[in-house]
Amino acid sequence: MKIITVANRIALKDYSFITVENKKLYKLVKNGANLLLDTSICEVVSDKKETKPILEIKNSSVENEVIITTFGYVGRFSYAGVTFDITYRFGEKLLDRMISAVNDFDVDVLEYEAKSSKKQSDNLAMKILYLNFIFKLKKLSIMGVPKSYEKIEHHDTKLRGQIDINRFMQKDIPFNGKIASTSYEQVYVQEIVDVLYSALQIVEKNGLKELITRKLFQIRNLIYNHSTQVFVNGGVIEKALHHKSIQNSLYKEFKPVLEIASYIISYENKFEYKANNTLNGLILDVSLLWESYLYKLLKEAFEKDEWVVLHEDTNELYKEQFYKRTIKPDIVIKNETSKEILVFDAKSKSMKFTQGLGDGSYGDLDRSDFFQINTYMTYYDKKGKEVIAGGLLYPIEGSFEIEKSHSDDWFDSPNTKFIVDGIDLSLKKDSEDKEISLTLKNIQEREDAFIERLKTLIISNNDANR
Repeated sequence: MKIITVANRIALKDYSFITVENKKLYKLVKNGANLLLDTSICEVVSDKKETKPILEIKNSSVENEVIITTFGYVGRFSYAGVTFDITYRFGEKLLDRMISAVNDFDVDVLEYEAKSSKKQSDNLAMKILYLNFIFKLKKLSIMGVPKSYEKIEHHDTKLRGQIDINRFMQKDIPFNGKIASTSYEQVYVQEIVDVLYSALQIVEKNGLKELITRKLFQIRNLIYNHSTQVFVNGGVIEKALHHKSIQNSLYKEFKPVLEIASYIISYENKFEYKANNTLNGLILDVSLLWESYLYKLLKEAFEKDEWVVLHEDTNELYKEQFYKRTIKPDIVIKNETSKEILVFDAKSKSMKFTQGLGDGSYGDLDRSDFFQINTYMTYYDKKGKEVIAGGLLYPIEGSFEIEKSHSDDWFDSPNTKFIVDGIDLSLKKDSEDKEISLTLKNIQEREDAFIERLKTLIISNNDANR
């Protein structure tokens, strides 16, 4: 597919490649050198801070055209005078569902978009930040805003705390009816209030005022009443993020909220980007979001009785050697009273069940992904675990058939299943043979079906062992 950019703005999707007509980019790679843009040029919304590729630009055989390959990020950033907009190829309905599942809020609240005609953020990374900020702040609103003990100076007719001798000598002799005194009182941390105020203002300006006032009415009023309403710069943000009050166990959960607020303010005001030219955009790691989404679904479904669900179960190999390694399967479901275990890796690339061509390729199943999950399963098997099943979990766009994607054995072991599964996102057709778009309800129904397939693996294993 070929697109022509307008005003040096290129629309892309994650994990895709496209031919683009753009003179600026063509000049950068016209001598045959590929250009790999990585996460060091952007602010990244992710718990993981490794440097990873965002997109790759290659020379095309046609003048002024380049081939762009994207990876697992969505959002907006600019490079060499060109703005790149990367959206989620599975659509915003799934993105909304993942956001709500990972952050434990009701998916129905996202319907505000359909009711509001006001401006909405067209940067997906920003939209996710806005929603996270609102709902995380709502969860913490029952505690109010962090406070700390501060020295307060008074000068009035009543004694408050203790007399401030120095000020009393300077101001109140001869005595004029007022007393200089000092007290230590709990007050709202000004830097934290100002950061929250600034972020709230930005979120409201970008079309979510109705949602904020509905969800954050009380704490919003508190923040607005106590803010200095001055411009929040990097120094204020640093003081808020490192204030002693959020080291207190009562307020420690405010740190993630303040970090999100700092992203929002930084992106809106661009003051960080002026100081450092590499920070020229904001992107979200959707690979990590997909992984976290599946983990939360499975944790909620399986963590009862004797089962536990682990995210990135870390295991060290060859600890004493220079070639020591760490393996971390994305999701491990294990029984705490027996040796039963299921091992999975989450892959956010599309699964259409395309077969390889017999030339050593694996079609939709990436070769390295295939051998990686088999290595994980072998590790647990050699550790004496009863590996019920293992495999790869994808967003599924092809026609899902359990007979073709679930193997009854693993390396000729009949007691272990190898599977390729995930959330079925394939579209149904209406009576006129037109594809019907997925709704949030459809996605939740597909989630239930996915979970039932995994539960069946456990049930089948228990039946076989009787």
